[in-house]
Amino acid sequence: MLEIIEESLQHGKATCVAFNRRGTLLAAGTSGGSIAIFDFCTRSVARELVPEALADEDGDDQEVPAVFSVAWSSDGRKILSTAADGSVVVWDVAESDMSFRAALDSQPHSAQFRPRDDNLALVCPSDDGPMTLELGRGRKRTPLPQMPGFYGSSYGGENRACRVPSGGACLWSNSGAGAGVLSPSHLYPLALGFPLTMTLPRKLSN
Repeated sequence: MLEIIEESLQHGKATCVAFNRRGTLLAAGTSGGSIAIFDFCTRSVARELVPEALADEDGDDQEVPAVFSVAWSSDGRKILSTAADGSVVVWDVAESDMSFRAALDSQPHSAQFRPRDDNLALVCPSDDGPMTLELGRGRKRTPLPQMPGFYGSSYGGENRACRVPSGGACLWSNSGAGAGVLSPSHLYPLALGFPLTMTLPRKLSN
């Protein structure tokens, strides 16, 4: 049975959405830079995550960039988001507070927590191969193995999507150039490359 629920967002239009593991909460990133969390039990917005405006060199507040993607941690306590300014942010849902922020050199298409480790994220930048990002002080970035020519402008396409299946046993990604990479998550140096002969997906699901 199809149920239509209407709710207005206060900070722009919805740009991306993601359910929590139980399917009771829906996080919606917006063009205004905030994340609204909709509760399907109360049929209302239960919480809104609003980033503080960053100041530019002159001390003026910058425009808050649009949210590109949102993803829940497995326990539902955190949300990982990416934005148009290249930022990767971890939100504490209960506190409505930003607990981590890192800035990448390019806009990331998406990011998600590793299923059994919410201190590590898989990030998909727009102009480079996917990488893992430690969500802590070190902010260590580890590029995933790449088959020659799979990513970047030299092969004629950008990185489109990457995904960690719910079991966390492997990582896989595809580029806009028609190629995919499958990597065991515990053996990053190993990778299997293969051509994609069907329409290229912009998002990958389990």
